[in-house]
Amino acid sequence: MSLEDDLLGQAQGLHGLCGRRASGPCRASHRSGSAIPKDLQAVAAAFVDLQEARHEADYNVAERFTKSEAAELINEVEGAFEAWRRVRQKKITRLFLTGCCCGSAGSGK
Repeated sequence: MSLEDDLLGQAQGLHGLCGRRASGPCRASHRSGSAIPKDLQAVAAAFVDLQEARHEADYNVAERFTKSEAAELINEVEGAFEAWRRVRQKKITRLFLTGCCCGSAGSGK
């Protein structure tokens, strides 16, 4: 499998994950041998986790976050920003994000 194929597959797996648990394709991208850097995978996983938490906070009036849960989410944000600083200038990151924006366009679907 070429690097481009792996990147497109990873991006397609992440495309449209809003509202889904990160245990799905985003977490699956941590498979061994993936060409996607661990830091980029961590940023993508954090995005999905935090977007879900935001939706819960905004739209589920019964949802209450404890102080420790809020602190855990803040730690996840801080970790994602640290990972982003390490990976944001890499060519593979730009290619991956481009694939995310294109969705499944490259697969002929």
